[in-house]
Amino acid sequence: MCRRPEGARTFHSISEFFYRPVTPPQRLANNLCIHKAPRAPRVSKDYPSLVPMNLLTSVAALLLSISLVQSTNLILTNDDGWAVAMIRQQYAALIDAGYDVVLASPAENESGTSSMSATPTVLNITCEFDTCPIGSPPEGFNASEPTLNYINSFPVNAVAFGIQTLAPQFFGGPPDFVVSGPNVGNNLGQATVNISGTVHFRAVVSSGIVVKYVDALLAGGFPVLPAGISVNVNWPAATPSTCPDAEAYSFIPTVITANPDVADAEICGTDQLPAETDVVAAEGCFVSVSVMNATSKTDVDAATQAAVFQRLDSILSCPQTVPL
Repeated sequence: MCRRPEGARTFHSISEFFYRPVTPPQRLANNLCIHKAPRAPRVSKDYPSLVPMNLLTSVAALLLSISLVQSTNLILTNDDGWAVAMIRQQYAALIDAGYDVVLASPAENESGTSSMSATPTVLNITCEFDTCPIGSPPEGFNASEPTLNYINSFPVNAVAFGIQTLAPQFFGGPPDFVVSGPNVGNNLGQATVNISGTVHFRAVVSSGIVVKYVDALLAGGFPVLPAGISVNVNWPAATPSTCPDAEAYSFIPTVITANPDVADAEICGTDQLPAETDVVAAEGCFVSVSVMNATSKTDVDAATQAAVFQRLDSILSCPQTVPL
């Protein structure tokens, strides 16, 4: 893990960040290119800088509380680090699906660091899988693919750098959407959601699930989600014999914590949605889809759930199809 800078502070929402000038990242000599064509190098300007089993995978989609336009500019991030196969495959899959993507992820595995925050620092160890050397700058990028970026700090700092610094450089303004994950491991249940920051066959299947989800969510145009709302999406590990591809999975509306005393959005005749943990653990290929408050990371009211599930109607299946 990269050294934790002194004075690390915990943040619970993007709105708690203040703008501050930063120095643009320096070019590194590593070569981990996944996409076939390199992008133009970033310009020399200062820009202001500003949330998976054995093997489960999760992705959280975050809506930025900013003015959105009709386009497909995505910031992709995670908490497992910028060099893991899962996030690189996801980057390639989203580009193949027609999105413009910039990766902004921690230099090392930062799983379980929740909303901790600290100013990025010069690396005192190598980046993940030796992808950049000791002494590398606090922020850097791939020499042959400048849209692959590391930030030597926590996940929340990585996505902040992506939103405030990288998006203006590559998109000319803020991103339209942020995709967090897929991550190796799970973000299931209240206890895990509160601490989460975020094999080739499994990476390919996972990336296909995320593309299917993002396509459905963005198909209705902008804005995508109500302000302050995120979606937590989890699924079990794929195997060739049980869940051979993304199409084998069914997306199920769920809640983070089931509460029989609270009415959820009515789906297929029921207003009691199953807990995401139970759905992912069920026999079969099921993807849990929970609408949550981005700040408190808790379930939201039925009306807010319904608004999000309506956007995803083309891919959702009835909760009753899950053998609980």
